[in-house]
Amino acid sequence: MSTHELSSIHIPERTSLSAVRTSRPRTRLLRPTAVRTTLTIEGQRYRVDAPRKRTYARLAKKGTVIPTVTDVADALVRLSSATRENIRRIVVVPRKKTSGAYVSQLLGKTVVVYGPLATRLAGYLLHESGHLVAFQSLGRFALGRRWRAWRKAMKQDGQAITPYARTNVHEDFAESWLAYHGIPYVRPALPNRFRVMDEIDAKMTQGSAPKVSP
Repeated sequence: MSTHELSSIHIPERTSLSAVRTSRPRTRLLRPTAVRTTLTIEGQRYRVDAPRKRTYARLAKKGTVIPTVTDVADALVRLSSATRENIRRIVVVPRKKTSGAYVSQLLGKTVVVYGPLATRLAGYLLHESGHLVAFQSLGRFALGRRWRAWRKAMKQDGQAITPYARTNVHEDFAESWLAYHGIPYVRPALPNRFRVMDEIDAKMTQGSAPKVSP
């Protein structure tokens, strides 16, 4: 789960929003309170499960604005194609006050977002995609041998990008991944972490499964 400080940074569009194709929303059979829309960006499909219109209207009357399918599309086009490869489904959960996002190893390439965070959605998706990248490139367990390179980089850098990054090694990676793609000018502060991410990002861009040697 993320309540990170970097989520409000501005991430410029990498793909034109006009290039996004949207399917006709259809009601989920197992969840009649939600509808599923398929977004197609650069030939890749992304499923979006979002509340029905009446839920948006009800929350809007109370002053709560949660992400729409258009907001999700806008956030996705701000991510690089290699980063989007780690996301296949976004689930929008209506909540009135608290906001955030999370991924689960059981859900695969799914990001669940909740609460009024439409204007910060790109940052949240980028942070959560960092968790998915870490699962794939470094392993699901932080004590695994492939995490040694990251732990070594953390020690060499001697500082974290945000207080939230100090929560644990997983959040450190996700926050650093957000900085790597969202605010690359902080590289001098995290040179060793960014070198590890250079290797991961290069392998992702080449289309091979990113594995980092310990």
